[in-house]
Amino acid sequence: MTTKARASNVLLTEAREHGYYWMTDDDADDAEPLVQAWLQGSDPVASLEQTMKVREAEVQQFSIGAIPPSAPLVELQDALVPVYLLHRFELKAVAAMLGRHTLRTCDA
Repeated sequence: MTTKARASNVLLTEAREHGYYWMTDDDADDAEPLVQAWLQGSDPVASLEQTMKVREAEVQQFSIGAIPPSAPLVELQDALVPVYLLHRFELKAVAAMLGRHTLRTCDA
């Protein structure tokens, strides 16, 4: 192992010990709950709960006022989709976490 490779391993080990994770998209392949795009915080379940509260509030107040008065009604869907799917990244992280725990339970 080269000096550069050893230094990289030390750096990655120290980062993991402090709760920092990094993987490429190809390496993570959505299987690591702490390495997800746009995840808020280090607890996927807490992040999902918070995001669902925000999403619920946004959906409750969503109305035709989300688009300009002169815009065609079909543009409402463009305004609704980001709100409706707001939780998608947190949900993926929780699903990855549950899958990982299931696999660990089976291995035990």
